[in-house]
Amino acid sequence: MVNRARVVAPAMALVLAGLTGCDSPTQTVVPTPAPTATPTPAPAPTPTPTPTPEPSGEPPVENTSPAVRVTIRLYAVEDGAGNFIANPDPGEAIPTRYWARVDVTSKDEKGKETNGNGAVEFFVNPARLIEVTGGHTNQRRLKALAPVMVECWATQDGVRSNTLTLTFK
Repeated sequence: MVNRARVVAPAMALVLAGLTGCDSPTQTVVPTPAPTATPTPAPAPTPTPTPTPEPSGEPPVENTSPAVRVTIRLYAVEDGAGNFIANPDPGEAIPTRYWARVDVTSKDEKGKETNGNGAVEFFVNPARLIEVTGGHTNQRRLKALAPVMVECWATQDGVRSNTLTLTFK
């Protein structure tokens, strides 16, 4: 009779050799941690720049040399409701219910725009048919009380402007 232990022993050795490296109750398995994702930092908010306002119109005149040339012109025609026509033709009739805004520009001996030394004085003929308003140093608003042809001029520093003729109908 064959000894059973001798026959079973080699078979058991093979089985045990096959189990080596497998999880067994005595072997501790430590899982390898998955790499932690590093979050991409959010960009720091940049402040929105404050827009620089575009200059409106011309820079203020600071020249105070005496006026040697004074010019009056029809600057705008207004309908009294806030609507206006810029640079209108002074040869065209202005409705009597509208305002004519006249503007005076003075130049010094070098041809540069000036505020002059004295105040601008406005003249209108015939004055009795024209309502004159406006407190701006170089502008006045004229409204005819009836259809009329009117002459306007101004003086500054003893210099007289051209004569502007306006027709209100």
